[in-house]
Amino acid sequence: MTEPSTSRTEPRVSLWSFPKAIFAWPLAACGLVVIGADLVGAGGAWGGWLQLTCTLLVLFALALDADAAGSAVLILLGGLSGFFALWLRLVSDVDLFSLSWQALARMIPGASVEVAYLSLSAGAFLILYAVLRAAYDGRWQITPNEFQRIVTLRRRESHARGATTVQAEFPDLLEWLLGGGAGTLTIRDPRTRRVMDRIPHVFFLASKINRINRLLELREVLHTDNGGDDGSF
Repeated sequence: MTEPSTSRTEPRVSLWSFPKAIFAWPLAACGLVVIGADLVGAGGAWGGWLQLTCTLLVLFALALDADAAGSAVLILLGGLSGFFALWLRLVSDVDLFSLSWQALARMIPGASVEVAYLSLSAGAFLILYAVLRAAYDGRWQITPNEFQRIVTLRRRESHARGATTVQAEFPDLLEWLLGGGAGTLTIRDPRTRRVMDRIPHVFFLASKINRINRLLELREVLHTDNGGDDGSF
Protein backbone atom coordinates (compact mmCIF):
# COMPACT_ATOMS: atom_id res chain seq x y z
CA MET A 1 0.00 0.00 0.00
CA THR A 2 3.00 2.30 0.31
CA GLU A 3 4.13 2.10 -3.34
CA PRO A 4 1.59 4.64 -4.75
CA SER A 5 2.68 7.18 -2.16
CA THR A 6 6.33 6.56 -2.97
CA SER A 7 5.75 7.02 -6.69
CA ARG A 8 3.92 10.29 -6.13
CA THR A 9 6.82 11.68 -4.11
CA GLU A 10 9.53 10.12 -6.28
CA PRO A 11 12.29 12.66 -6.96
CA ARG A 12 12.76 13.63 -10.57
CA VAL A 13 14.61 16.02 -12.86
CA SER A 14 12.76 17.64 -15.77
CA LEU A 15 14.58 18.50 -19.00
CA TRP A 16 13.49 20.36 -22.12
CA SER A 17 15.18 19.55 -25.42
CA PHE A 18 14.87 22.55 -27.75
CA PRO A 19 15.51 22.87 -31.48
CA LYS A 20 18.60 24.88 -32.35
CA ALA A 21 16.36 27.85 -33.19
CA ILE A 22 16.12 28.62 -29.46
CA PHE A 23 19.61 30.15 -29.62
CA ALA A 24 18.15 33.06 -31.60
CA TRP A 25 16.93 34.61 -28.34
CA PRO A 26 19.64 37.36 -28.42
CA LEU A 27 17.91 38.78 -31.51
CA ALA A 28 14.71 39.37 -29.55
CA ALA A 29 16.58 40.66 -26.50
CA CYS A 30 18.63 43.07 -28.62
CA GLY A 31 15.50 44.38 -30.34
CA LEU A 32 13.81 45.02 -27.00
CA VAL A 33 16.85 46.89 -25.63
CA VAL A 34 17.19 49.13 -28.69
CA ILE A 35 13.45 49.89 -28.83
CA GLY A 36 13.37 50.65 -25.09
CA ALA A 37 16.41 52.91 -25.37
CA ASP A 38 14.79 54.80 -28.24
CA LEU A 39 11.59 55.33 -26.26
CA VAL A 40 13.48 56.92 -23.38
CA GLY A 41 15.79 58.91 -25.67
CA ALA A 42 18.94 56.94 -24.82
CA GLY A 43 19.71 55.68 -28.33
CA GLY A 44 23.10 56.06 -29.93
CA ALA A 45 25.89 54.39 -31.82
CA TRP A 46 26.14 51.68 -29.15
CA GLY A 47 22.81 50.32 -30.40
CA GLY A 48 24.22 49.67 -33.85
CA TRP A 49 27.15 47.79 -32.35
CA LEU A 50 24.78 45.79 -30.18
CA GLN A 51 22.63 44.87 -33.17
CA LEU A 52 25.67 43.77 -35.17
CA THR A 53 27.15 41.77 -32.27
CA CYS A 54 23.90 39.92 -31.53
CA THR A 55 23.27 39.17 -35.20
CA LEU A 56 26.75 37.74 -35.72
CA LEU A 57 26.55 35.77 -32.47
CA VAL A 58 23.25 34.16 -33.48
CA LEU A 59 24.43 33.43 -37.02
CA PHE A 60 27.58 31.73 -35.72
CA ALA A 61 25.61 29.78 -33.11
CA LEU A 62 23.10 28.50 -35.68
CA ALA A 63 25.53 27.87 -38.52
CA LEU A 64 28.71 26.66 -36.80
CA ASP A 65 29.67 23.98 -34.32
CA ALA A 66 32.31 25.75 -32.26
CA ASP A 67 33.76 22.75 -30.45
CA ALA A 68 36.83 22.96 -28.23
CA ALA A 69 39.27 22.27 -31.09
CA GLY A 70 37.62 24.79 -33.44
CA SER A 71 37.50 27.43 -30.72
CA ALA A 72 41.18 26.86 -29.91
CA VAL A 73 42.08 27.31 -33.60
CA LEU A 74 40.08 30.57 -33.80
CA ILE A 75 41.73 31.89 -30.62
CA LEU A 76 45.15 30.94 -31.97
CA LEU A 77 44.47 32.71 -35.28
CA GLY A 78 43.23 35.78 -33.42
CA GLY A 79 46.36 35.81 -31.27
CA LEU A 80 48.64 35.47 -34.29
CA SER A 81 46.79 38.30 -36.03
CA GLY A 82 47.24 40.51 -32.97
CA PHE A 83 50.98 39.77 -32.77
CA PHE A 84 51.33 40.50 -36.48
CA ALA A 85 49.57 43.85 -36.06
CA LEU A 86 51.83 44.74 -33.12
CA TRP A 87 54.96 43.76 -35.06
CA LEU A 88 53.83 45.82 -38.07
CA ARG A 89 53.21 48.81 -35.82
CA LEU A 90 56.72 48.53 -34.35
CA VAL A 91 58.59 48.22 -37.66
CA SER A 92 56.50 50.69 -39.66
CA ASP A 93 53.96 53.48 -39.35
CA VAL A 94 51.05 51.17 -40.21
CA ASP A 95 48.63 50.80 -37.28
CA LEU A 96 46.23 48.02 -38.21
CA PHE A 97 44.31 48.41 -34.95
CA SER A 98 43.52 52.08 -35.64
CA LEU A 99 42.73 51.43 -39.31
CA SER A 100 40.39 48.56 -38.46
CA TRP A 101 38.59 50.58 -35.80
CA GLN A 102 38.10 53.53 -38.13
CA ALA A 103 36.78 51.28 -40.89
CA LEU A 104 34.29 49.63 -38.52
CA ALA A 105 33.22 52.99 -37.11
CA ARG A 106 32.37 54.17 -40.63
CA MET A 107 30.54 50.95 -41.47
CA ILE A 108 28.37 50.66 -38.36
CA PRO A 109 25.52 53.21 -38.33
CA GLY A 110 23.55 54.25 -35.31
CA ALA A 111 20.86 51.97 -33.97
CA SER A 112 17.92 51.54 -36.33
CA VAL A 113 14.53 51.19 -34.67
CA GLU A 114 13.15 49.58 -37.83
CA VAL A 115 15.90 46.96 -37.71
CA ALA A 116 15.20 46.51 -34.00
CA TYR A 117 11.54 45.71 -34.69
CA LEU A 118 12.62 43.28 -37.40
CA SER A 119 15.13 41.67 -35.04
CA LEU A 120 12.51 41.40 -32.30
CA SER A 121 9.98 39.83 -34.68
CA ALA A 122 12.46 37.31 -36.12
CA GLY A 123 13.78 36.36 -32.70
CA ALA A 124 10.30 36.03 -31.20
CA PHE A 125 9.16 33.82 -34.11
CA LEU A 126 12.13 31.47 -33.73
CA ILE A 127 11.72 31.31 -29.95
CA LEU A 128 7.99 30.57 -30.29
CA TYR A 129 8.72 27.78 -32.78
CA ALA A 130 11.38 26.29 -30.51
CA VAL A 131 9.15 26.38 -27.41
CA LEU A 132 6.15 24.87 -29.20
CA ARG A 133 8.30 22.13 -30.70
CA ALA A 134 9.84 21.35 -27.32
CA ALA A 135 6.39 21.31 -25.72
CA TYR A 136 5.30 18.76 -28.32
CA ASP A 137 8.10 16.19 -28.14
CA GLY A 138 11.03 17.67 -26.22
CA ARG A 139 10.03 17.08 -22.61
CA TRP A 140 11.92 14.52 -20.54
CA GLN A 141 11.61 13.40 -16.95
CA ILE A 142 14.37 11.47 -15.23
CA THR A 143 13.49 9.45 -12.13
CA PRO A 144 15.55 6.94 -10.16
CA ASN A 145 13.94 4.18 -12.24
CA GLU A 146 13.59 5.45 -15.81
CA PHE A 147 14.15 8.11 -18.46
CA GLN A 148 10.75 9.15 -19.73
CA ARG A 149 10.08 11.18 -22.89
CA ILE A 150 6.72 12.93 -23.03
CA VAL A 151 5.22 13.30 -26.51
CA THR A 152 1.95 15.28 -26.75
CA LEU A 153 -1.06 13.25 -27.90
CA ARG A 154 1.05 10.08 -27.92
CA ARG A 155 2.04 7.54 -25.35
CA ARG A 156 5.16 8.18 -23.31
CA GLU A 157 8.45 6.61 -24.37
CA SER A 158 10.88 5.47 -21.71
CA HIS A 159 14.19 3.75 -21.05
CA ALA A 160 14.56 1.60 -17.97
CA ARG A 161 17.24 2.95 -15.63
CA GLY A 162 18.81 -0.49 -15.11
CA ALA A 163 19.93 -0.75 -18.73
CA THR A 164 21.31 2.77 -19.23
CA THR A 165 23.96 5.22 -18.16
CA VAL A 166 24.26 8.95 -18.94
CA GLN A 167 26.95 11.33 -20.11
CA ALA A 168 26.78 15.12 -20.44
CA GLU A 169 28.45 16.50 -23.56
CA PHE A 170 29.07 20.14 -24.48
CA PRO A 171 29.98 20.07 -28.18
CA ASP A 172 29.42 23.75 -28.96
CA LEU A 173 30.97 26.64 -27.05
CA LEU A 174 28.49 29.24 -28.34
CA GLU A 175 25.50 27.09 -27.40
CA TRP A 176 27.05 26.57 -23.98
CA LEU A 177 27.34 30.34 -23.54
CA LEU A 178 23.88 31.22 -24.89
CA GLY A 179 22.17 28.37 -23.04
CA GLY A 180 23.65 28.89 -19.58
CA GLY A 181 25.69 25.71 -19.86
CA ALA A 182 23.57 24.05 -22.56
CA GLY A 183 24.65 20.68 -23.88
CA THR A 184 23.57 17.20 -24.93
CA LEU A 185 22.66 14.41 -22.53
CA THR A 186 23.61 11.05 -24.04
CA ILE A 187 21.96 7.85 -22.84
CA ARG A 188 24.12 4.74 -23.37
CA ASP A 189 23.95 1.03 -22.81
CA PRO A 190 26.47 0.47 -19.98
CA ARG A 191 27.61 -2.86 -21.38
CA THR A 192 28.06 -2.15 -25.10
CA ARG A 193 28.40 1.68 -24.80
CA ARG A 194 25.88 1.91 -27.63
CA VAL A 195 24.05 5.24 -27.80
CA MET A 196 20.40 4.57 -27.02
CA ASP A 197 19.18 8.17 -27.18
CA ARG A 198 20.38 11.77 -27.21
CA ILE A 199 18.70 14.74 -25.59
CA PRO A 200 20.18 17.78 -27.44
CA HIS A 201 20.20 21.49 -26.64
CA VAL A 202 19.29 21.15 -22.96
CA PHE A 203 19.53 24.54 -21.26
CA PHE A 204 21.48 24.68 -17.96
CA LEU A 205 22.66 21.07 -18.35
CA ALA A 206 25.99 21.90 -16.73
CA SER A 207 24.19 22.78 -13.49
CA LYS A 208 21.73 19.87 -13.73
CA ILE A 209 24.10 16.98 -14.43
CA ASN A 210 25.10 16.66 -10.76
CA ARG A 211 21.43 16.43 -9.74
CA ILE A 212 20.88 13.78 -12.41
CA ASN A 213 23.84 11.74 -11.18
CA ARG A 214 22.66 11.97 -7.58
CA LEU A 215 19.20 10.89 -8.69
CA LEU A 216 20.55 7.85 -10.48
CA GLU A 217 22.69 6.92 -7.49
CA LEU A 218 19.56 7.14 -5.33
CA ARG A 219 18.05 4.20 -7.18
CA GLU A 220 21.05 2.05 -6.37
CA VAL A 221 20.77 2.90 -2.67
CA LEU A 222 17.03 2.24 -2.60
CA HIS A 223 17.50 -0.99 -4.50
CA THR A 224 20.10 -2.19 -2.00
CA ASP A 225 18.01 -1.18 1.01
CA ASN A 226 14.96 -3.00 -0.33
CA GLY A 227 16.99 -6.15 -0.68
CA GLY A 228 15.67 -6.85 -4.18
CA ASP A 229 17.52 -9.21 -6.50
CA ASP A 230 16.27 -8.52 -10.01
CA GLY A 231 19.77 -8.14 -11.45
CA SER A 232 19.40 -4.45 -12.31
CA PHE A 233 21.81 -1.77 -11.20
